[in-house]
Amino acid sequence: LDACTEETVTYAQLQDKVVRCALWLQKQGVKSDDIISVCTGNHYNSIVPCLSAIYIDVIFNSWDENMNLKIIFLSTSTLSRFLRANCIKKYSLSSLKVILYGGAIMNNKVQEELKYILPHVQILQGYGMTETGGPVTSPQSHHKNGSNGVVAKNVQIKIVDPESGKIFESNQPGEILVKSATMMTGYYKNPEATKSTIDEEGWLHTGDIGYIDEDGELFIIDRMKELIKYRGQQISPAEIENMLVTHPAVLEAAVIGVPHALDNEHPLAYVTNRPGIEVTEQELIDFVVENMEDRCKLRAGVIFLDSFPYTVTLLERIQNIIFTMEDPSISYETVEHDPKNFTVENGIYKGPVKHNMNKYKSLGEMLWIRIKSHGNKIAYLDACTEKTITYAELQDKVVRCALWFQKQGIKSGDVISTCTGNHLNSIVPCLSAAYINAIFNSWNENMDLQTALHVLRLTTPKVIFCSEKSVDVVLSAIKEQKCNPMIVIFGKHVDAISFFDILRNCNDVEVANFRYVELDDIKKTACILHSSGTTGMPKGVELSNYGLLVITQGNILAVANTPLLWFSSLYWLSGTALNLSMIVQGSLAIFYPEFDEEMTCRLIEKYKVIISFIFLSTSMINRFLKAGYVKKYSLSSLKIIMSTGAIIKPKVQEELKCILPHVDILQGYGMTETSGFITSQLPSHKNGSCGVVVENVQMKIVDPENGKILGPNQSGEIWVKSATMMNGYYRNPEATKSTIDEEGWLHTGDIGYIDEDGELFIIDRIKELMKYRGYQISPAEIENVLMLHPAVLETAIIGVPHALDDEHPLAYVTKRPGAEVTEQELIDFVARNMMDHYKLRAGVIFLDNFPYTGSGKISRKDLKEMTKELFSQLDKYVETIISLDARTEETVTYAELQNKVVRCALWLQKKGIKSGDVISMCTGNHLNSILFVISETALYFLQLMMPKMIFCSEKSVNIILSAVKKQNCNATVVVFGKHVDAVSFSDILKNCNDVEVTNFHYIELDNIKKTACIMHSSGTTGMPKGVELSNYAMLFISLQYEINLTDVPSLWFSTIYWITGILMNFSGIIQSTKAIIYPEFDEEMTCRLIQKYKVILFYLWKVFFISNN
Repeated sequence: LDACTEETVTYAQLQDKVVRCALWLQKQGVKSDDIISVCTGNHYNSIVPCLSAIYIDVIFNSWDENMNLKIIFLSTSTLSRFLRANCIKKYSLSSLKVILYGGAIMNNKVQEELKYILPHVQILQGYGMTETGGPVTSPQSHHKNGSNGVVAKNVQIKIVDPESGKIFESNQPGEILVKSATMMTGYYKNPEATKSTIDEEGWLHTGDIGYIDEDGELFIIDRMKELIKYRGQQISPAEIENMLVTHPAVLEAAVIGVPHALDNEHPLAYVTNRPGIEVTEQELIDFVVENMEDRCKLRAGVIFLDSFPYTVTLLERIQNIIFTMEDPSISYETVEHDPKNFTVENGIYKGPVKHNMNKYKSLGEMLWIRIKSHGNKIAYLDACTEKTITYAELQDKVVRCALWFQKQGIKSGDVISTCTGNHLNSIVPCLSAAYINAIFNSWNENMDLQTALHVLRLTTPKVIFCSEKSVDVVLSAIKEQKCNPMIVIFGKHVDAISFFDILRNCNDVEVANFRYVELDDIKKTACILHSSGTTGMPKGVELSNYGLLVITQGNILAVANTPLLWFSSLYWLSGTALNLSMIVQGSLAIFYPEFDEEMTCRLIEKYKVIISFIFLSTSMINRFLKAGYVKKYSLSSLKIIMSTGAIIKPKVQEELKCILPHVDILQGYGMTETSGFITSQLPSHKNGSCGVVVENVQMKIVDPENGKILGPNQSGEIWVKSATMMNGYYRNPEATKSTIDEEGWLHTGDIGYIDEDGELFIIDRIKELMKYRGYQISPAEIENVLMLHPAVLETAIIGVPHALDDEHPLAYVTKRPGAEVTEQELIDFVARNMMDHYKLRAGVIFLDNFPYTGSGKISRKDLKEMTKELFSQLDKYVETIISLDARTEETVTYAELQNKVVRCALWLQKKGIKSGDVISMCTGNHLNSILFVISETALYFLQLMMPKMIFCSEKSVNIILSAVKKQNCNATVVVFGKHVDAVSFSDILKNCNDVEVTNFHYIELDNIKKTACIMHSSGTTGMPKGVELSNYAMLFISLQYEINLTDVPSLWFSTIYWITGILMNFSGIIQSTKAIIYPEFDEEMTCRLIQKYKVILFYLWKVFFISNN
């Protein structure tokens, strides 16, 4: 009976259909041991091909279209939904007698709550596996809460030490080993996996950890692969999870291990709150501390989610790093704009040599003199508040802060760190440090705890100045590191000293008598900045007093008395250099907290900004260019836009020049390690060029393999020498040695070439080059081609490992607003315009927006991590993703998993799906049943099974057809419905006449141990394996009448992808049950159906609701 339509099928009608289908199969040449695959949800025709296959000794094999979907079958999570939906009390469930549950660890509290709400119902939990062909244990009403019952008929269980194989006695946890009469024949076409799972004595190693108590009851603790190690001690995530869900505010919890350098792993809890109940991270950490052993402490903290991602079978441990993508900071730098000559000697490009570049003895001396000389001129203006600070006021604050440093015992060579964005006071601690010859060191205000710990351990500062935004991360890092630097906050915090309080810590006499401290060696480190960290943790770059003096006095634009606008914070060389340069010249800096396209135009118009120091990555320039605000505001005062930090594409540069013809669009090339620019572009230089070598810099292009100097237009690694080069990487002599060779050349790690005019063109980073069958592929070259497509806004290419080809290029893409383009169109676009080895063999993933570094560059590190997380268990990579509501057939297309809670996406696609998408049972799912990497799974199934026939729903047919096409096989696809490229199921039933039906007889089997069915393991720890179940096993478990279904209405939601769905169908047929089909689990509708049809059996995946009349 179909509960949606009220249509029914009798056993006589069923028999007729099965025979007709069997006849059709025989006419197609299907014979014994061929495989018939079924990919559909529950409806009254879905069982037909399976039964027809059995009639002619063919193997049937069911696929699940919602692999890795958000689960509608009750795991602990869904059971919680059922418990808390309040529908149970609204309907009469008096017919219900037993709930039998399995498939995930149910904690005692859930079982107790169910018993309290349904006192007339027995709440039982069973344990079984697809590989065992059915239940391993049989639970009874008198068994303890949390127990899975005692060993079932024809099953043997033992608990062993997974290391030694020693058998444990009662109450000792170990791995569960099982023998069963219905055990699988093996994993289909996977003898190695079979051998590693079933040992020589026939014991199946479940991979589950549990114990058997003194009464013979089995208790499951966890999966072996999910155990966390802390200092050699094993921690069960389930134990901590069970504790957390006893907290009144916790709805669900999942605990994973976070790698730790010293302690192996630290437990991290993901938690969803019960509606309306609030709890803090610290409260939950304390709750675990109060109730569990020290090893179980949530040392990696707690992350709150709106909802969890789910697998089909149970709540999977969250292994995805959640990226919170915020609007990035923007990086800017100054550049020399006057034409400069250069010479070439033996392939080395040399900028003009300028002597006597510095007249000061220290950075502190220069700042002291220049700030005092500017008097009451305005130094900084806050564009948000219109507040200003004069140079005289700045000097007063800097001196007071320096005096406070001295009173705290800060001396020459000590490190003072800042972790803040741009505001009127952010530069003060840096200038104060320069006055007393301490080292100032700026951190990224948006860094995470891991990065904070890294920079804290690296620099060991005596004082850290924080914004209100960064202070909690910094305090957490200090607590974990167990160190005691002083924390000063620009604002207020209970655990930090107020910046304004330290300014009041000295009197006017002390201020008047203060003088900067003289320096004995101008080459001493003045500042530690950090490398960008796009390919790893940031390194500390030591910049000397001499280097900073030279870059602030040389290469100067005429900006005196000119308002300047930039967004780069002090974390970046550009922010530090701009602050120091404007102080030297007495300029006015306008601060705005972050880059915004329209606000940038407003500020230029309002303050008549002559030179916009907006050091935009290609990404930020695209935003500025495409937003359309450039034409809305008067930008007539704008003369130069500078870009550094990333390769600006020629097309982008050209477009900006067209829109702003009166503005020079220029870019430079430099590094933190060189303290400034290596090359600078002039208006006469070519689009895409980084310009020519600047004064006091030497540059050459070398073959990275042999160090040979290359000629014009030959690509190689860029090596440089500079008068302002870093002292080295702070506390990292090995990194320094590997970057600066014995002759003093700094190996930049960038790939580029110098053309016949001496102009430098950057191609890529050495570390970002990928290899395809020995060919070197530059991601930037593919990105440049993709940027030519009118629909592409931004793109980044990542190399995806491949077993045979080294790597395949994968494109991440964001579209221009309103533009539409398909994945295949972009793949074809690259194929038409580039050589074969550049093809996007790993596909295209569309993103809503990119992750960025603090400087506004696309964060390749995050993209690589994202790619690794998404595809770590696959050989090929998902190219297109779709979610589909099974009730409405509406779809939503996505490009990527979003930052917080990652839901296992339902990636079904009705068109544009490429090979590898999943085909499976397609019912009982909803828009939140999210499937990811469907393309890979579909192709995997197809390659594994090589079915002759595949029965699909309309929901899954496009995916199946795509996989069949890519695999280049000739399986016949049958659809339950209609599709232009598939055979209609209704049509095959008409393909034989009544005489043929009457004369048909099932084919006798010669060996009952032959495989009847291939099910699939859950795939929670890798690709699903094919589990071969014999005719004997299927007969045995179907005939074991553990539950009486005879002539009673039954309701379940498990599709025939699951062994439970097969068992319910077969047992129901044998016992003449009436199955009520509804497309998906819904708490209230479930209660309605039980009440309406007086349901005797209610089965959700591995959950049974049973009653007797």
